[in-house]
Amino acid sequence: MGRWLIVLVLLVAAVATAAVILQRQGAATGQRTLVERLERGVFIREISGTGIIEAAQERTLAFAVSGTVAELLVQEGEQVAAGAVLARLDTAAITRDLTTARTNLASAQADLNNLIAQQRVDQLELQNAVSSQQNALTSAEQAVREAQTQLATTEQLFNAGAASRSELERAQDALSQALRQQQQAEASLEAARQRAASFGPLALARRTSSEANITSLQTRIATLQETLRDTELIAPFSGVVASIGFKVGDLVGPQQSLRLVDTSQLSVRARFDENRALELAPGQAATITPDADAGLRLAAAVSRINPVAVREGGAAQLIANLDFQNRADAQRVKPGFTVTARVVVNRLDDVLLVPLEAITEQDGLAWVTRVRESAPGRGSAERVEITVLDRNPTLAAAVGQLEAGELIAVINLDALTDGTAVVYSPLTP
Repeated sequence: MGRWLIVLVLLVAAVATAAVILQRQGAATGQRTLVERLERGVFIREISGTGIIEAAQERTLAFAVSGTVAELLVQEGEQVAAGAVLARLDTAAITRDLTTARTNLASAQADLNNLIAQQRVDQLELQNAVSSQQNALTSAEQAVREAQTQLATTEQLFNAGAASRSELERAQDALSQALRQQQQAEASLEAARQRAASFGPLALARRTSSEANITSLQTRIATLQETLRDTELIAPFSGVVASIGFKVGDLVGPQQSLRLVDTSQLSVRARFDENRALELAPGQAATITPDADAGLRLAAAVSRINPVAVREGGAAQLIANLDFQNRADAQRVKPGFTVTARVVVNRLDDVLLVPLEAITEQDGLAWVTRVRESAPGRGSAERVEITVLDRNPTLAAAVGQLEAGELIAVINLDALTDGTAVVYSPLTP
């Protein structure tokens, strides 16, 4: 845009100077003017913005845990593949803790297995004890019934005088003894049942405690394994190591980092003024010029336009992303380069290319002054109406009753009406 502005200023100055010279000359031989030959071709209008070269991916990598750098496996500028280990921390302490935790887990698992086996034995013994006490109670109850029957028989015999008092007393003592044994059997059975009933919750509590200890050790091992993995800095994608913020022996944490850049596919992130940006559209062709080499023209195309503008210094700008159209062009720039992006927002094929200074506009009409040559350097003026399709800083795209190669005046236009005799010189030899 700046180059075109300079050209336009110089052209206007030349035209103004020529007009002054021509006005000083007499009109005896006709109105003097400068002419250009009309061209037909491709019209292009561009809008420009400034931007930077961005990498396809760029990430600052840091260790997730603190530690001492034991190995640095890359150097700045080195190309690395995705998944490559870039650096490692000292893992001696973590490895030692992991070994201890695994040993404790094996011991805890063995203890749990032994506990489960012992509880099965204890439960079987309690079940057998209840069964045994139940049998004892059944026997005691049978003994009571037999003692009761014997006492009843002895009492009948005693009343009939067929049994002595001592025999009656022995029968009574036998019943009392049988009742005491029944009570003891009932108490023993109840005690066995209570022990069996309380065994379940107690066994479950001991097993739950043992299993919780195992879960805690498993969590500890998983945490240590994750920490061990975090002692390696791994490339998440293929790229170039741009910078390294630590060395072997350094105590590092999340603050010390390594920067990885994927330079396989570069793009441009450019900003455009709001008054021009509305013409942007994905797919439009563009040229990229690095500030470091103003003569370089790299082919690109608009790939994405941000849906929301950003404001800076009171003015709004629209951000667009542009992709290079070939790898060779992309390799001529580096991430971080500042560039100028020129986007073709309108292209018209096979149109008249009219210099802006040759156009006169009034009351919504536009025309140029054609010079019909009658002799070398001489001719007559003729106004020809045109329709202006678009403009760029130097040319207008137009249609009208004109042909390529015809002469059109570019200065002193107000003095040239239809039929005016003209003495002309070419604007550019």
